[in-house]
Amino acid sequence: MRLRSGNGKKRRGTIREARAFPDQSGIAAGTAGTARHFIVGKEESMKRLVIVLVILFAIFTVIRASAAPVSLSQFANDRNNIGVGLGLLELVDKNKQAYDVFPLHVYIRSGDRSVFLLFNLLTIVFQSGVNYSKPISVTAVYSGDIVSVGGQVFVSGRVNGDIWAFNADVVLSPGATVTGNVITLGGRVVSSSSVSIAGTKLVASNLQFPLMGIVISPQTGDVLQIFGFELFSILFFVIILFLYSMFGKNHLASLAGAVTADWKGSLLFTLLVLIGIPLIIILLIASKAGLFIVPFFLIFLLASGYAGYTAVSVRVGRIIIRGEGGSPAQLFFAGCVGFVLIHGLTIIGLLLSLFTLNFFKVLATIFLTLGAIVSYVSFVYGLGITLSRLKTATA
Repeated sequence: MRLRSGNGKKRRGTIREARAFPDQSGIAAGTAGTARHFIVGKEESMKRLVIVLVILFAIFTVIRASAAPVSLSQFANDRNNIGVGLGLLELVDKNKQAYDVFPLHVYIRSGDRSVFLLFNLLTIVFQSGVNYSKPISVTAVYSGDIVSVGGQVFVSGRVNGDIWAFNADVVLSPGATVTGNVITLGGRVVSSSSVSIAGTKLVASNLQFPLMGIVISPQTGDVLQIFGFELFSILFFVIILFLYSMFGKNHLASLAGAVTADWKGSLLFTLLVLIGIPLIIILLIASKAGLFIVPFFLIFLLASGYAGYTAVSVRVGRIIIRGEGGSPAQLFFAGCVGFVLIHGLTIIGLLLSLFTLNFFKVLATIFLTLGAIVSYVSFVYGLGITLSRLKTATA
């Protein structure tokens, strides 16, 4: 076939040249579509980031607005009145903008005397300032408050702070000095005229706590500390799940689907990982250069395992609620439900371990053991799922 050009001359091979260089409109349209998809994706990420910032700002605003602790319980009779309130955040120094996290307010009135004290719930849980069912003896100078639950307090020296005793007596030897208050609920204060108490002396001996002997033991402090760490682990999981659902919903949904899609292959790969990881660590430690890689390798394993643990929680939650939605809200809700089921055994075991009866101790041991096994298996299987998906993606 011959074509005539604009100047009237004949040209050959034009069709062949046109086939060699096809129409560029399709390529341009594909490029524009890719760019448009990229822009839309960036806009989605920005929207999610804005939503997260707005939610965090709203939470902080609510916390600051809720400075006054909310009353949790109140007990009153003709002579005694006790009120307990717990807050999230309280301004304790306006000039320095210092806040007290989880303030615990206690108001006590006995007859015509009353006292109002402020505790920090974190210090009660994490520090050893609270004594449970153990006697306390102060023979020298002690700086700080003493809080004893079910344990007698003996003071022959000086206490620079307050003394609180629940279902216990406070015995002040001659010459003892207390620079703060001395308060006992359900106990007595034994003292002589030579004892110096700078603050308020309040005794409510007729106020008894009938369940105190059942739930309070020398191990209560250790259990409360473990329970405090568990609460922080729950808060950490919720934050990670929220961010994962908002910014990595596709990856989280895909990873959660892989938990049961090919469970036999994933389980086999998990077993290989359990065998291979110790060998890799030993080889890295044996080499001088690899010794510096070990910390980063362990961090990678922890991050991968936690991502897989989150995916397992989402999958378990999807099975329970019978929903396969992939929106951030649906993933977050499913993950919370799954986490409660996986981690709930441990929480129940810790609560049961607060009781001193042998029956509850046996139940606590069973639940804690089962909870540890379920959490460990979920983490290890999640690690295998994550590494398996990573191997597939890089293959």
